[in-house]
Amino acid sequence: MDWHPDAEAKLKEVPFFVRPAVRRRIETMAQEAGLSAIDAPFYEQAKEFIMMRRSPGHLFCAWRQPSGSSARLCRR
Repeated sequence: MDWHPDAEAKLKEVPFFVRPAVRRRIETMAQEAGLSAIDAPFYEQAKEFIMMRRSPGHLFCAWRQPSGSSARLCRR
């Protein structure tokens, strides 16, 4: 999975001991959304989703429009 430099820089803000797990999770989310690269806006959406998921009972959906198409990140 390709990472844009701005997204890679944001990932480096994550503590080193959880960074590999965060990278894998965001890459999985990008693949599920049909993306071939991770940019800063997608990284921010994924980060929000991961943080929202920590609250039980919340459903978070984010619409992403890469290259004119739409992909949906929606999980419980």
